[in-house]
Amino acid sequence: MQSEHSFKDEWLTRLVADHPAVTQDLIGMWREEKRPYLAQVLVDNQLLDVGELTDMIRRAFRIEPFDPESVSLEAFASELLPKPLCQRFDVFPVRPTEHSIEVAMANPVDHDALEQVSWAAGREAVPLYCLPNQLDGLLGKSLDPETMDYDLAKRFG
Repeated sequence: MQSEHSFKDEWLTRLVADHPAVTQDLIGMWREEKRPYLAQVLVDNQLLDVGELTDMIRRAFRIEPFDPESVSLEAFASELLPKPLCQRFDVFPVRPTEHSIEVAMANPVDHDALEQVSWAAGREAVPLYCLPNQLDGLLGKSLDPETMDYDLAKRFG
């Protein structure tokens, strides 16, 4: 017997279960289609807008959203985490302080990822929620010198 597909952000299923636009039939259909992220499907299909989704996450988990367009990225943050770790856990280093580092994540409740990031950076990892497609774009542009665009390079440099 085949096991049921799990979203990479399976933790969101309980959070959106009571939303009137999100039915169990839709969730079942997306599982059958093996969609990687529930959040991205909800936003792409305009069942939830980004603001509504991030507000739900903020209220339920006390995790702030990350908007790559409105936040200044610091070069030092990218030097604190090795590229393989960022790729393995889909995290993007945003802003370090003396005792912590903020990281953008599509799965900000992944305790293993937060523990590994904390260990690698030598600081407490503070998760920020980021939509999967935005995170993929950040990781692709910032971690691959071949595709890094000049605007993002200026932000880091």
